[in-house]
Amino acid sequence: MAVYGYARVSTVEQAEGGHSLETQRSTLGGFAQSEGMTIDRCFIDRGVSGSKPLGERKAGAELLAALAPGDVVFCAKLDRMFRSASDALTTLETFKARGVRLFLKDMGGDVTGNGVASLVFSILAAVAQF
Repeated sequence: MAVYGYARVSTVEQAEGGHSLETQRSTLGGFAQSEGMTIDRCFIDRGVSGSKPLGERKAGAELLAALAPGDVVFCAKLDRMFRSASDALTTLETFKARGVRLFLKDMGGDVTGNGVASLVFSILAAVAQF
């Protein structure tokens, strides 16, 4: 089992001058630790819009290619990983089918685990797109 983190900022200015990426990385490390895990590798997209599907972003595509059954992905916020409801829902179903768990800090943990989490995930994905 590998444990991955994913972080993204929309602008190059945020990536170079802001603290957003460092804050996300710190959040991911603490979040994984609270779940009894350690991040093995963090995939970071710098200056990439969240409206671009995860698989079309450089680090997002690398993350998807690296995943194997039993792996875990941590992300600080749903809108850091997805801004398209259809991309969010398709990716979540793909993760479930591949045996990959997705933990989102802003949603309180594992969103692949049960029906209620999937329902809340679906609603918030639509809000993030809006």
